[in-house]
Amino acid sequence: MNKDLKIIKNEYGEKMMQLCITLFPNLLDQEGLLPKILMSNFDTNHTLYDDLKANEKITDFKHYIYNILNEELKNNPNHTSPEKISSNIEDNLYQKNINRFELNKYIKANDGKYYKYNYKINDIYYCPNNIIIDNFEVKKIPKEKGLLIDYFILDLQSKKLKLYDGKIIDSFSESIENISKIEIQKNDKTKKIILGSEKSEDTIIITLEENNKIIELINNTLTTTGDNFLFYNNSLNNLEAQSLKKVGNNFLSNHNNNKLINLDLPNLEITGDNFLFYNNSITNLNLPNLHTTGNNFLFSNNVLTKLELLNLQITGDNFLFYNNCITDLNLPNLHITGDNFLYNNNVLTILELPNLKIAENNFLFYNNNIFDLILPNLKKAGDNFLFYNNSTTNLNLPNLEITGDNFLYKNQKISNFKADNLRSVRNGFLFNNLELEKLELPSLQITGDDFLGKNNKLFYLELPSLQITGHRTLYNNNILRQLKLHNLEETGDDFLHKNTYLYIFEAQNLKKVGNKFLYNNLGLFILYLPNLYATGDDFLYRNKPLRKDYLTES
Repeated sequence: MNKDLKIIKNEYGEKMMQLCITLFPNLLDQEGLLPKILMSNFDTNHTLYDDLKANEKITDFKHYIYNILNEELKNNPNHTSPEKISSNIEDNLYQKNINRFELNKYIKANDGKYYKYNYKINDIYYCPNNIIIDNFEVKKIPKEKGLLIDYFILDLQSKKLKLYDGKIIDSFSESIENISKIEIQKNDKTKKIILGSEKSEDTIIITLEENNKIIELINNTLTTTGDNFLFYNNSLNNLEAQSLKKVGNNFLSNHNNNKLINLDLPNLEITGDNFLFYNNSITNLNLPNLHTTGNNFLFSNNVLTKLELLNLQITGDNFLFYNNCITDLNLPNLHITGDNFLYNNNVLTILELPNLKIAENNFLFYNNNIFDLILPNLKKAGDNFLFYNNSTTNLNLPNLEITGDNFLYKNQKISNFKADNLRSVRNGFLFNNLELEKLELPSLQITGDDFLGKNNKLFYLELPSLQITGHRTLYNNNILRQLKLHNLEETGDDFLHKNTYLYIFEAQNLKKVGNKFLYNNLGLFILYLPNLYATGDDFLYRNKPLRKDYLTES
C-alpha cells in the first residue's frame, strides 16, 4: 500500500480508499496529489463513502474531484502534471462539468471544505469531530475543553452540559446537573460517557455513535423532564429511566429515525403533548403506571399492534392518531378520551372499555370492523362517534346520556338499539341505518336534525320522554304504523316526510310542528294532538282518510 492510500484510509476509511483506487488510479501515481485534494475539500470523515453510495453520488464525486484538479491546473500554469492525468481530466470534464458538488447532510463552509453534519437547527450545523458551523464559519471545540454531543456541549472543565444556541429550548441539558465526575470510554465505533453526580450514587450513561450522536441514555435518577426533551435527537435506540414519572411537552417528539423499538418507563404517570410525535418504530411499549396523556400521544406511530395501559384514565386529543395496526387494545381504566381517539384505526374488531365515561369527537372515526363494542359506563359520545362503522349489529349503552352529531352515521346494520339514559342526541343520529327494528330510548328528550333519516324498518316507535325533534325526523320511514310521543312539544320540518302508512299518532302535548308534517301520509285515521296550536305549511298535505282527530281540547 503506497503512502497516499494509507493517508486516505486513515482519514476517510477503508471503503473510501478502495473507491479512490477504482476512480482515480492515475491520480495516485503522483504522490500527495489525491490526499491533498480530498483533505482540502472534505473534512475527515469515515462515512463519506457510505454517504456517497446511499445518495448515488459516486459519479458526481468523481467529476467534482477532476474539476477541482482542472481549476488548479488553470490557476497554476507552472504546475506539472503527467500527460495521462491531463488526459483523464479532459475526459471527465467532457463527460460532466460540475462546478459545485451537493451531498445530502453535508455543508460547504467558508474554508472551502464540505462537512458532514448531524443536525441543522436555526441555520447552525452540528457536525462530527467537535465542529459547529455557524454562519458558515467553522468553530472547532478543543477536545480537552469539551465534547459536542448531538447539539449540546459537554464542558469538560466546568462539568456542565450546555446548549450552544440559546434559542433552542431543550430540557435534556437541565436534566443532568451537579456532575462531579466525567469518564469517557472509547470503543471501536462508540463512546460511553459516564457521569457521576454529587447527589446520587447512580451514574448517568450516555452512549454515542461514531458521529457523536446519542444512541443510548441511561438515567435512573431522572423523575421529571421539562419540555422538548431531546427534541431534535433522531438516533436514540435505547432509553432507560426507571424513576421517570412525568414528561413535559414534545418528549422525543422529533424522533423519526425508526430505531427506538422498545420503550419501558415503568413509573411514568403523566405525559405532556406530542409524546414521541413522529416515532413510527416502537412496537413494544411498557407504561404500566401511565394515567394521563396530553395531545398527540404517539401521533404518527403505525406499527404498534398491541397496547396495554392498565392505569390510563385520560387521553388528550389525537391519541395514536395514525395507527392502523392495533388489534389488541386493553385500557380497562380509561375514563375520558380527547378528540380523534385512534382516528385512523380500521382493524380493531373488539373493543371493551369498561370505565369509559366520555368519548370526545371522532372516536374511532374510520373504524369499520368493530362488531363487538362494550362501553357499559359511557355517558357522553362526541361528534362522529364511530362515523364509518358499518359492522356493529347490536349496541347496548345503558348509561349513555348525550351524543354529538353523526352518531354511528354510516352504520346500516344495527337492528336493536337500547340506551335507557340517553337524553339528548344531535344531528345525524344513526342517519344511514336501514335495519333498526327496535329502538328503546325511554329518557330521550331532544333530537337534532335527520334522526334515523334513512331508516325504513321501524314498525312501532314509542319515545315517552321526547319533547323536541329537529328537521327530517325519520324522513324516509314508510312503514311506521304506530307512533307514541306523549311528551312531544315541537317538531322541525319534514317530520316523517315520506311515511304513508302511519295510522295512529298520539302526541297529546304537541304544540308546534314545522313545514310538511306527515306530508305524504295517506293512511292516518286517528290523530290525537289536543294541545297543537301552530303548524307550518303543508300540514298532512296528502292525507284523506282521517276519521278521528283531536286537535284541540274538547
